[in-house]
Amino acid sequence: QKPKETKYKQASAAALISRFPDDFKNYKVKDLYKEFGVQIPSIMKPFLNQYTSKWHYMNKPLVGSCKYSSNNIQKYLPLVIKAFKESVALKDKAIMLSYIEHLVADIHQPLHTYNQFDNRCKHDAGGNNYCIKSAKLSSEKCRLTLHSLWDDSVGWLSNSKNVRQHISQLNQINSNNKPSVPISSWIKENKQAARYAYSTNQYSSPKKQYYVTGQLIMKKRFVDASDRLLSLI
Repeated sequence: QKPKETKYKQASAAALISRFPDDFKNYKVKDLYKEFGVQIPSIMKPFLNQYTSKWHYMNKPLVGSCKYSSNNIQKYLPLVIKAFKESVALKDKAIMLSYIEHLVADIHQPLHTYNQFDNRCKHDAGGNNYCIKSAKLSSEKCRLTLHSLWDDSVGWLSNSKNVRQHISQLNQINSNNKPSVPISSWIKENKQAARYAYSTNQYSSPKKQYYVTGQLIMKKRFVDASDRLLSLI
C-alpha cells in the first residue's frame, strides 16, 4: 500500500514494507499470518498468541540497576531473522523481512533501548512520558515527547523534503562500524546517545545546538543500521 505522504513516494517497495510492523503492532502473531501469510515458521509458533508491539523496544535503565523485562527487541530480532530464513512462501518472507527492517531501525534509535527510571524503578517508556512541549489546553496530552522527537531523528526526517534528500545526506557519512558485532553491542552503542537525548529539560524547547548534534547522532545511527541490515539479509 503506497503511503499518503508525498515525501515517501520515491521510496522503494523494500523500504515501504518496513512500515508494516507499526501498522499492525496490535495484531497477534497468529492473526498476522491468518490475514497476510501462508505458513507460520516453526520458530514463531511458541509466540502465536503474543502481540508484536513488545518486539519494538526494551526498557533498559540508562542509570542504575533497575530490573527490566527480557521480553523485548533483543529477544525478538534474532527470532524474526531465523523465521525469515525458515520461511518458504514469498508472503511469509515478506512479513518477516518487514520486521527485520523495522526492528533493525528501532534498535538503533537510542530511546527504543534506554530509559530514564525514577527512584521507584518506574521507567518513562523511552521518553514517551518525558514531555518537551506541553499541551496548549489542560485537557490535551503532551504536544511533543522526547521519544517522538528522536523517532523523527531530532527533526531531521520532518525537515528533509524527500527520500532522495535523506539518502544524499547519509551517503556523505562514513561508516566505521563492524556489521558482524553482536546485537548486544548495537544496544550498548546507544547509551551515550541516550544520555545526550535526556540532556534537554522537560517542558522546555531544546536549544539549536541540541538539534544539530542530535541529528548528526541519528544520521550515523541510520548508516550503521543500513550497513547491518545488509549483512543480515
